[in-house]
Amino acid sequence: MAEQPGQAPFFSPHEPPPNFAAPPSDDALAQRINKLAQFAARNGPSFVDLMRTKQAGNVEYLFLNAGEGSDYWRWILYCTLYNLPVGRPPQLPRLYESQLMLRTRWACSVRANVGKCIEQG
Repeated sequence: MAEQPGQAPFFSPHEPPPNFAAPPSDDALAQRINKLAQFAARNGPSFVDLMRTKQAGNVEYLFLNAGEGSDYWRWILYCTLYNLPVGRPPQLPRLYESQLMLRTRWACSVRANVGKCIEQG
């Protein structure tokens, strides 16, 4: 991954990975997303910012700004950066799972104190 010093990473290590997303039914769109993810992994977040600017208004690149294919874009970029298989969701690390459970229990117990405990999960 080509991140420059001082440049923000694509994904925060303190957040869960993006949700699994299947490729769009439009093969040309899926190929465009896959190719751009490869370029982005090599060139870093500033490359994606440049593409967003250059392709603003281009319907073929709406996935860069939450358009069709944006979920797949985040998923394939994540998999490309971390060399993960694209065809299945990632397994959450045990540490993250335990932290998530602790946060959920804490939030639920706080809500229980005010009578508004809601199951999360």
